Formats: sequence, structure tokens, C-alpha cells
Amino acid sequence: MRIYLDSINPEEIKWAVENRLVYGVTMNPFLLKGVDTKKRSFIELIMELEPLVENEFHIQVPGINADELVKNALRVFSINEKKIVIKIPATEEGILAASILKRKGVRVTLTAVTTVNQALVANQIGVDYIAPFVTRVYELGGDGISLIKQIASIYKLNNSTTKIIAASIRSREQIVRAFLAGADAVTVKFDLLRKVLKSKKTSEIVEEMNKIWSNIIF
Repeated sequence: MRIYLDSINPEEIKWAVENRLVYGVTMNPFLLKGVDTKKRSFIELIMELEPLVENEFHIQVPGINADELVKNALRVFSINEKKIVIKIPATEEGILAASILKRKGVRVTLTAVTTVNQALVANQIGVDYIAPFVTRVYELGGDGISLIKQIASIYKLNNSTTKIIAASIRSREQIVRAFLAGADAVTVKFDLLRKVLKSKKTSEIVEEMNKIWSNIIF
């Protein structure tokens, strides 16, 4: 059971990693909105963040076809082959690219998974991880947690080595439900990670304890 931080903010990554709250870090193009690429390139950003990450850094690369995806993936992967996992979208071209990358020894996460069929193909080509988009599936009228449960059941029946990272997680409840459904990991934004550490009821209990402690000589 693993928790990843979905972020490209150096301070967020440092805090989460130094406190051992996450196994690794993930990133996607949505996090790049507002980033000034005139000041530094995408590769420069990755090279800045990579030393801050422990264990695994899942990085999505651009490309409108398999050739472009493979080319960009190999460039990013070469930064640190022991730590970096390449994220490839679960489109037809993306799946072809993922297949090529696996044959080249690149670790791959097939991302933006919204159907069981995509997960079946991911297993067939031997990708390391898939990232079902839980909330996005709900927004499309489906059941994101049910999707994870179906995939996890099929993977277990067939002894699949492909791991499930539940993505597009928006609440503490979804984190719990994703793990109960069979996810191997979740990736969450920084604000949600901080919320996981807090409990109103626990705070109330500790406040009562502190009142007692205030009268104790330690």
C-alpha cells in the first residue's frame, strides 16, 4: 500500500518526502498550467525536482503519436533510470508507445485509464502501473471505485504484476474506498495529503488530554 504526492512544487515535495509521508511523486500536464516555460524547459524542471524525490518519480511526457512519445520518454528516462517511471496516456498511440518502451526496459505507467479493457491491454503489454482516473470516471457517468474493483479482481485472478495507482482522487473517503476496492496505491494533491493527517475528533480528544497534562509536573 503506497501513497504518492501529485505535485511539481519543490516545497511540497520536500515536506512530504522528508516526513516519509509518501512513497514517491507523480506529475501530469495539468500541473504545468501557469508554468513559464520561457524561464526553464520541461527537462530543466524535471532535473530540478528529481533529486528531491525518493523511490519513484512518475513523469508524463508529451507526444501526439507513438514515435514522439517514445522519443520524449527515452530522453526523460535517461535522467535517472532507477527512479523515473514514464507515464503514457492510455490512447491507441499511447499503448503502442508503452509496448515499445517496455521492450526497451523502460518502466511505464499507463495513465488516464477509464475502462477495464485498457487495463487488460496494459497487463498484456506488461506495463508496471496503470492509473485509473477515479473522479473523471464519475464525471463521465461511470463509477470510478467500481472500475478499480473490477480491474483489481481480474488482475488477482490472472496473477498480474501490473499495479494499480488510483488517480484523480478528490477526498479522504475516495482514498479509503480505492484501497478497499483493491488499489495498490493512490496519488493525491498536497492539500488532500494534509487533510489525511487531520481529524476533528482526534483534535478534540487531544485537547481534553492537554487540559489534564497542564496540571501535571513532568
